Amino acid sequence: MRNIGEIMKQAKALQSKMEGMQAELEALEVEGSGAITVVDASRVQFTSMDQADGSEPVCIIGLQVHILTAGATFNLHTREASPGTLLPRKD
Repeated sequence: MRNIGEIMKQAKALQSKMEGMQAELEALEVEGSGAITVVDASRVQFTSMDQADGSEPVCIIGLQVHILTAGATFNLHTREASPGTLLPRKD
């Protein structure tokens, strides 16, 4: 049987590794030559989608749309987009 000190040390190392992995998974960075579109409905204030049938237009207020190219990021936790590496360098 392992000693409790060794087990605690391993648990702390695992916790630290998991925190690092969670931080990496929070933000998505766009790669490649195209662009992606992020449609964020987390701040929608009103929608008529539940009232419209398939042929009627809908009203959506508060919908956010981000068009991101390589280097830009979107944080899944804070729901904020950033130009990331697209920011001009200050020399």
